[in-house]
Amino acid sequence: MNARGPSEGLMVRVSGCRIRVTHHLMFFFLITALTMEDVLFLSPRFWDLHTDPIASIDGAAATLLTIQYNLCAGTLATYLPEQPSLAPLLQRVLDFEVS
Repeated sequence: MNARGPSEGLMVRVSGCRIRVTHHLMFFFLITALTMEDVLFLSPRFWDLHTDPIASIDGAAATLLTIQYNLCAGTLATYLPEQPSLAPLLQRVLDFEVS
């Protein structure tokens, strides 16, 4: 931390922690994580995650959670039928082991 506030590196680490907390809170209320099928076919569980009021706790974390699912997992899921080797990576993305 300097006179102008926390460093960029610290803010990135804090944001990562907030995303994981929001992610775990949302899954606590949804009981289980989204599946590849939820993302690929935009299931009711997919929409429940995006419309859950708990996302209002931290708008930035909810936005990054949405990017993780919609952009990253959604893109990988569309290529899964032709590239089944992407399944382990997609599962890691869904489990927030990578982002």
